[in-house]
Amino acid sequence: MKKGKLIFLIILLAAGSAALFYAYPRWKAARLMQEKIDFACFSYELEAELDLEELPREQADIIETLAELTGIRTEALCSPVLRGSVWEDRIHILLYLQGDGAPAAEFYLGDDTGVINESLSYNVIRDNLVSQYGFLEKLMPKQEGDLYMTLEQIERLFGLDLSDVRGIGNPLRESRMTVGKYFALLLFMARQENSFERLEEHVELRVNADEEDMMLQAEVHNPRELLEEKRRLLSGLGLYLPASGVQAVKEISLTIRPNEGGEFGIPTELVNQDLVDILSEIRDWVKRIWGR
Repeated sequence: MKKGKLIFLIILLAAGSAALFYAYPRWKAARLMQEKIDFACFSYELEAELDLEELPREQADIIETLAELTGIRTEALCSPVLRGSVWEDRIHILLYLQGDGAPAAEFYLGDDTGVINESLSYNVIRDNLVSQYGFLEKLMPKQEGDLYMTLEQIERLFGLDLSDVRGIGNPLRESRMTVGKYFALLLFMARQENSFERLEEHVELRVNADEEDMMLQAEVHNPRELLEEKRRLLSGLGLYLPASGVQAVKEISLTIRPNEGGEFGIPTELVNQDLVDILSEIRDWVKRIWGR
């Protein structure tokens, strides 16, 4: 009888040790993640692959027009990479379309305002048009320094509807990832030293809990099929994908790291109306040339 109790105690201690060996690194990683990653202030990289044929017609027209204006392939415009940082209700976005080269556009968005780096976008368009129509070199001098346009000015200038962009703010600001939530997430992930991952058909989750390189990453494949199957898992990570917004998305990847750039504000160095009028004339001229 005593021998049986002893064996049971040994088995119990072994099971407890195994559970502790399994759980403790995950609890330690969860505490570190909760301490280091703040969903109100973080750095990010977002990659997406869009299906041009599934986009609403007006959005597809914008992409095709941008391809003509910038000289960037439509395929590249449908595979954007966004990098930047978030500080409370403000988002800084650098848009890359051709690998790790120079950004093609820069945005600052907030709860009640938004601006685009007019100088950066202007120079990208200017270089493409000058390469096709040499006489424009004198009419479209390069711009030095950074000047910004409000989203309202962009809407008036190009006849766009940016209501989906204006006031987007920080969609993850209210996310509350506690130590317990991180721990629950890590319990179901394979571990290799300070890295954890879970690979499924539609979702790949990766966590790097190294203090020198903290990272939380979610990759979603074919989110249209995923919506109902994995809605609860995504919502636990603060990722909400409404059906109306993912029809044209084939792949999407979001990587979040601790904020690296510090606090920032919305730039106030705006272009004057004379420049807006000049750009409007150039826009009308280009439309006539392309028969639009």
